Amino acid sequence: MAVTASVPNRPVVRVPVVEFGAPDASAPMRLSVLGATGSIGKSTLDLVGRAPDRFEIVALTAQSNARELAVLARRHRARLAVIGDDAQLAELRDGLAGTGIRAAAGLEALIEAALMPADCVMAAIVGAAGLRPTFAAASCGARIALANKECLVSAGHVFTAEIARSGAELLPVDSEHSAAFQALSGADPKAIEKIVLTASGGPFRTWAREALEAATPEQAQEVHAFLRARLAAKGAAHVSVLYGGSVKPDNAEELFAQPDIDGGLIGGASLKAQDFLAICRAAR
Repeated sequence: MAVTASVPNRPVVRVPVVEFGAPDASAPMRLSVLGATGSIGKSTLDLVGRAPDRFEIVALTAQSNARELAVLARRHRARLAVIGDDAQLAELRDGLAGTGIRAAAGLEALIEAALMPADCVMAAIVGAAGLRPTFAAASCGARIALANKECLVSAGHVFTAEIARSGAELLPVDSEHSAAFQALSGADPKAIEKIVLTASGGPFRTWAREALEAATPEQAQEVHAFLRARLAAKGAAHVSVLYGGSVKPDNAEELFAQPDIDGGLIGGASLKAQDFLAICRAAR
């Protein structure tokens, strides 16, 4: 039984240490952003806008927001703007009229955007829709700033094998993955036993405050059983599923008795020695 003084949970993953060559400071970085209208894409372009002389935007893509994509493409003088939804192509072309920026639509156009020569490709398309364009970028040896977790969740062995084959560089940029990557940079992998990634809120993160007061260990068990089944379906049945809610001395024994709760990540209770010791005893 694992008890860790930390905050809510996500399965342990291993992140390879990748070394990156220094960019050529004499020329702007050529950058493509796949998923330009999402939160990570917009944050990326916000940074670009603060130092426009340091970047050259090659391609921008979006799934359905043609109007915003056109605004971003004009603002950053992209060469190519691609909308995933073919029905939005006319609106995108209207928004780019007179700019010289090429407009395209559909999956093949998204892949074309990913394959255009660039110093870095920000892979920020949400969900499994981002797999094929990101894989295309990997296949041509691009430096990939990866914000799409589904590439690793749904096709990790294929994706990482293609990274190794092509010599592409993989830079995790999304939340926990980026933090783990930065912590590992320069470290000896043999000295690292495990990495714990956390998620927000635990099994009851979407519940209203009033409902939380009546939550039971059995309800937490239902969520953990669901997670374990999903992990097993992906060949990861060995991954521990820790409870990341509010673990206290008065509920620890009942929580840890649930068959699919492998332990807990302890928050505020770990700051009180007697409470933390009581939780540890409950976990034995």
